[in-house]
Amino acid sequence: MGDYFERFQISFNIAEWEWLEELLENENRGDIMQLLYKGKIEEFKKEIFSFCTEKQNLNNIAEKLKQEPLCATRIVIIEDAFWAHLQNKYTLSIPALLPQIEGIIWDLGTELKFVDGQNIKSRQKGTVQECGSIGHVVTELKDQELDPIIKEHIVEDIIPQLRIPILHGRDIEYPTKENSTKVILFLYALYYSIKKNRQQKNTWVIPKPAA
Repeated sequence: MGDYFERFQISFNIAEWEWLEELLENENRGDIMQLLYKGKIEEFKKEIFSFCTEKQNLNNIAEKLKQEPLCATRIVIIEDAFWAHLQNKYTLSIPALLPQIEGIIWDLGTELKFVDGQNIKSRQKGTVQECGSIGHVVTELKDQELDPIIKEHIVEDIIPQLRIPILHGRDIEYPTKENSTKVILFLYALYYSIKKNRQQKNTWVIPKPAA
């Protein structure tokens, strides 16, 4: 299985780490990002793994996710997965979170009205792909709807290296702190991308319920 953090190091420039920088700054842990910027990758990984084993930090992430409607509907499952992570039960945390990442993408397509159940309508061609896959949904998402780097990692990392081998029972060596941490951080990166694009493109923001 490829090293997710090494891939991040290659394909993400500093500006594209904005999601993690915000998360760490909010928890007064900007020092962790400095390790990354200085090229101290092993020290960075050690600190970020430690950060994700602190209950308060995961609670704060969960509170942020509750602010995004596409994540809020899944928060009970996500919080249970965070609990499992804190208990070192990676056999549970990883397979619980991976479908939530995929489900958020499907729900985003539904919100944008090109997904109807399992059918995916091509917004460019007007054709309908019946019983489409998550890959088809990602392809239809525009860059202003989901960050292209996030889309790239879904297609090239999350689906082939984690979701398919783990959820199809082909990889039974997946339960590690590193893999669980990767999935938690990717979930947050996905949330951050959706939140940021909602703020920039208010034409598709879900209205808040009246008080």
